[in-house]
Amino acid sequence: MKQPLHTPKKQPVLVRILAVLMTLVVSGTGALSFFTLYAPARWSRFGQTGPLFAEDAQVFGLAVFVIGLLPLIFFARSAKEAGWLGAVIVVAFWAAVFVPLAYR
Repeated sequence: MKQPLHTPKKQPVLVRILAVLMTLVVSGTGALSFFTLYAPARWSRFGQTGPLFAEDAQVFGLAVFVIGLLPLIFFARSAKEAGWLGAVIVVAFWAAVFVPLAYR
């Protein structure tokens, strides 16, 4: 007989609020880059990168939007559901990165 997966306790309200705020900020930044066709210059560990325009900004915005959905895993009802949600988000991220590259 299969043992049921351990169902964690419900996340505290503060954790849920922060997860929603992180999703709104990161996904909102991605959506803004996607729709305005512009992603401003930003810093990375390799130094400052230049701004992105047009199609490059759209691909970047779509990838950032999808990654911004990861904090929503805190709202999963079980560990199994959280795993599936995380897997779907990661697959959507890689699709958002590589599918536009295939059409160039």
